[in-house]
Formats: sequence, C-alpha cells, structure tokens
Amino acid sequence: MADSATLVEKEQTVQTGDPSTTTWADAQVGQALATHESLRTGPLSRAAVRLSDLSVLRVNELTTIEILPPQES
Repeated sequence: MADSATLVEKEQTVQTGDPSTTTWADAQVGQALATHESLRTGPLSRAAVRLSDLSVLRVNELTTIEILPPQES
C-alpha cells in the first residue's frame, strides 16, 4: 500500500493501528501512514498529519481518524 500521509508532529499519546483489531502502537514523528490505517490521540494529546496533497490536518485530543485514499477530481 502506498503511503498516503506522514505524522509530522505529536504531543503526548499518539498511536497508529488497524481499527478492525484492537492493536495500537506508539506513533513516531516522520512515520508514514498507509491508506486505511488509523491514528488516535489520547487525553491532553495532539498530532499533525501531512496528507498526500501536502495539506496538514491537526488532530486534537481524544480523536481517532482513518487515512482514506485521495478523492479523484
């Protein structure tokens, strides 16, 4: 699977994983995120994710997102 996003900033607890399982691992700045991979933040935590179109998505505490493929224009 091609990388669709990159974790560019994190504070406190930020994890990546597959939402269909309950397996989560600590994320690292610079980590590539593949399509359909999930990212979640814990209490008092936040992250920034650079998407394939070079936009940056800010993720606040207690949020779970799934990386989706880019939409066709």
